[in-house]
Amino acid sequence: MTNNNPDKSMQLQDGLLKTLCDGKVMVSIYLTNGIRLSGRINTYDRYCIVLDNDSHTASQVVYKHAISTISPQQAGDEKHTGHNTGHGSHGGGHGSHGSHG
Repeated sequence: MTNNNPDKSMQLQDGLLKTLCDGKVMVSIYLTNGIRLSGRINTYDRYCIVLDNDSHTASQVVYKHAISTISPQQAGDEKHTGHNTGHGSHGGGHGSHGSHG
């Protein structure tokens, strides 16, 4: 899908984030440096996402420019909380997670 309209891209992004946020869906956020963050999206704006984690009292602010992929965690996924500083721990396969439909 190619989309050169920034407004349309923001609508797509906002729609997905709203669904994940409203549904309190556990997500994995992969950063461009390979770190994986897990939690629930509390809120978001044009530039960042606030990620809440069950095991931490403080929320994490994640800047969108640092995000590579956001994928909902599926039932049966390993339970990861917080952030993973092990580089390459996601095996480079994060682009194939989730379903498209």
